Amino acid sequence: MFDPAQASFDEVLAVTRPESVHARELISAVLAAARRENQQAAARLTAIGDLYALRMSERDELSDQWAVDTESAVAVEIGAALNVAYERAKNQVSLARGLRERLPLVAAMFRAGELTIDIVDTLLHRTTLITDPAILTHVDATLAGAAPRLMRLSYGQLCGYVDRVIAIHDRDAVRRRKKAADEREIWVIDGLDGMSHFGGTMPTAGARVFDNRLDALAETVCPADPRTKKQRRVDAIEAISRGTDHLPCQCGSPDCPNKNAVAAPFVIHTITGPNTDSGSTADTEAAAEEADTVGTPDTDADCDAAATETDTGADAYTPANAAADDTVDESVASLVHNDGILPPEQIAGLAEAATIRPLIHPGDAAPEPRYTPSRNLAEFVRCRDMGCRFPGCDVPAFSTDIDHTIPYSQGGPTQTSNLKCLCRLHHLIKTFWGWRDRQQCDGTVIWTSPAGQTYVTKPGSAVLFPSLCVPTAAAVVTPRPDDPSGERTAMMPKRQRTRAQSRAARIAAERQQNREHREARRRARRQALDALFAPKPPPQPVDEPPPF
Repeated sequence: MFDPAQASFDEVLAVTRPESVHARELISAVLAAARRENQQAAARLTAIGDLYALRMSERDELSDQWAVDTESAVAVEIGAALNVAYERAKNQVSLARGLRERLPLVAAMFRAGELTIDIVDTLLHRTTLITDPAILTHVDATLAGAAPRLMRLSYGQLCGYVDRVIAIHDRDAVRRRKKAADEREIWVIDGLDGMSHFGGTMPTAGARVFDNRLDALAETVCPADPRTKKQRRVDAIEAISRGTDHLPCQCGSPDCPNKNAVAAPFVIHTITGPNTDSGSTADTEAAAEEADTVGTPDTDADCDAAATETDTGADAYTPANAAADDTVDESVASLVHNDGILPPEQIAGLAEAATIRPLIHPGDAAPEPRYTPSRNLAEFVRCRDMGCRFPGCDVPAFSTDIDHTIPYSQGGPTQTSNLKCLCRLHHLIKTFWGWRDRQQCDGTVIWTSPAGQTYVTKPGSAVLFPSLCVPTAAAVVTPRPDDPSGERTAMMPKRQRTRAQSRAARIAAERQQNREHREARRRARRQALDALFAPKPPPQPVDEPPPF
């Protein structure tokens, strides 16, 4: 990850960065403006809801049977007033009705500025299937009471939290179940210039396999390939359609080192547990290319869960003391990513060919005597965190680095209470940009920004699998001046060009392309005019006289 020739962690982290009072004031101004923005958005939706109620009182029930009903009529009024398209106005009316009729306590927190419109939209969407008024009232109160916490969750963590609240009271109301699966589709719309647009919906586990497959194919080319990774992923779809296991490199060299490269195997990871209330957990991991022999959990093992590996592109962890049928029918599952609950149908599909491994809670285990954590410890940390632990980040845990909160070179132990997941961006941000962090025994991380602001993040599993957050032994700093493994070094990767230079280059390239297209069109028009007004050649003599 880092170049040993660069500055050590000790040197980097020892740099003192005094907190800026002015920066703290600016952050406070940003927060105050955001709160006012939330309040104004809530005021707008409240007025729209009141307008809908007024229009309903002016019309009889028959009007709701019209093709253009009361909601459509109000949406037209709002669209005209705000000068926005009908569909956008209709969405605002729908939000206003949901807050007024379904989640009034959430609406009150929104008016107080405690929630953003994006969070409110998510809460309304994910509670749509609740039909019991008593359950809806309870869920409304729970979500309103958790408003300050919801503002600190990433989008995936928010979805997971709401799904768990709903699942406790009404499992049939959790979104992304059979109805959503029945509506899966892929669509293609032909566009201009020989390009088409496509999209669709598919089960989450399969989508992760597909996404990883595109990444694997995109990496089969050599560094000299001129395409961006986004372009290679699109080309990988064509390769999959042709049934190939590699992406032809476009470097143009006959000696391309990746001429015969094939896509590397990949794994997706899932956690399962018997239910959201018990707190027992499971962890799922799936191999994309080869199937291992299906294992069975060791019921005598000291573990919260066991893991499986399948040939479908997914692995699964199931509780060691749970029967297979119970695991499928009653378990809660999530990819090791902050994205909420997987339905039982997908768990069953993953479990059919999975290799089960135990997910062991470290308890009060002593630190491991090395910098790199063992496989069991690393898997537990990733399954506990589920994603990057920086505020608001949703990078999946198995795509992150495992970071020592107290650097190993400063005596920090390789121990659960001192390890967490950080994506490469936020790992570098922590190291070089003055962020400080403290970690508690249950995995909670307390961040302090360069401006002195404090942010708290909880492990992703705290929502669905709280037993993974049972406190472990406290981290104890142990000086190791003579330990060569403690001489970890850090390097900030360098840009080949600054952001401003890259932007200028993109602008220049696009301007050059526009100029070339314009000149090509000008040449084509000139050639057409020259052909039109060119003198006609004299008529060719004929051998026979005209027939008079």
